[in-house]
Amino acid sequence: APLVSTLVFRDGRVDKWLFSTQSGHVAKKRSIALQAVGDSFRRVALAHESNDERLCAVLRMSDGTARPLNEETFDDFCATVIPSDAAGRPARQAHVVCAHAYVHSRGGDG
Repeated sequence: APLVSTLVFRDGRVDKWLFSTQSGHVAKKRSIALQAVGDSFRRVALAHESNDERLCAVLRMSDGTARPLNEETFDDFCATVIPSDAAGRPARQAHVVCAHAYVHSRGGDG
């Protein structure tokens, strides 16, 4: 099964960005840029017109819980964890294991 765009965290900071190639192989992006992450996650998450809440990402926490992020909270999260020239060092997210693009269910009620 393909791997949806995923940011992997190590010691509370973004360590790598993984994705599936068109041939189905898991690959790592060479660089992690705020705009590119946002575009990639949105392209997947907002492709389904039934995504009324406009969820963009899901955070997977070290305690096993999941925290969905809508467009606004996703933008805020990315701005704090992805380094940019202007922002300096990114914030540490101690309990985040990974963040992956939200994939809306194609099914009906469940």
